[in-house]
Amino acid sequence: MNPSHQSQIKYRYPGTFGYACKLFGALLLTLNCHAQGFVDQSFVPPDNVVRLDSQVGVAPFFAGAQTFTPQVSGQFIGLDFWIISIGGDPLTAQLQMQLQTTTDQGKPSGTSLGTVVLPTSFLGQQPATYKHITMGNLNIALQAGQLYAAVFQAVPFISGGNAAYDFRGYSISQLGGNFSYGRGQGMFTEDGRIWKDYAGADFDYVFRTYMAVPEPGVAELGLAAGLLLVLRGRTLSGWLRCTSKPSHPDT
Repeated sequence: MNPSHQSQIKYRYPGTFGYACKLFGALLLTLNCHAQGFVDQSFVPPDNVVRLDSQVGVAPFFAGAQTFTPQVSGQFIGLDFWIISIGGDPLTAQLQMQLQTTTDQGKPSGTSLGTVVLPTSFLGQQPATYKHITMGNLNIALQAGQLYAAVFQAVPFISGGNAAYDFRGYSISQLGGNFSYGRGQGMFTEDGRIWKDYAGADFDYVFRTYMAVPEPGVAELGLAAGLLLVLRGRTLSGWLRCTSKPSHPDT
């Protein structure tokens, strides 16, 4: 084996290990970033076309819902909706946000995966805009490709009141343009049981959902470290084999 060939092999194997280390570091950085939460699903058309409103808390709008399909499996940690309060009466009902499974027909099933109830002060005096609803402490695990429903309603429902929560959305057929969310549907119910498409089959509430991928545990980190040690052992042994002197004399 000539010296120039030895030199090439010496650099090749440690380079492989260095690349593996960089890849491992990037993986840990990605996992840590995912653990902090990221936007998984969203429907956020330009604000100037978000004009269709669905009021929950006043007749006939008992509750509203937006279905969505996660792209990744992980922990559901929250969502955004465009919410304002309306009406001349004081808003006394609290806002309930519930994540539910769906039926074979793609409607909310009534089976809750987790619920938060927000006080009337949740909206505060802020202008109409997206409000973030945190649900990360409920430990809700979602599966990629499954349809879920974010269900919102005023609690208690006051059929004779005027004040309500107003959720905004968008429909191509009614507002024009070409914005759509193809992995779910916006709907409402008048009695809490029968769900109907709100403003047509192409209507969606404007929203964002947030997911987190759990950080690796001790077992996962141990496995990754073990793989790196194996990689290192193989590269070093290969390097030693290729740089050792041949058993027969050079000629």
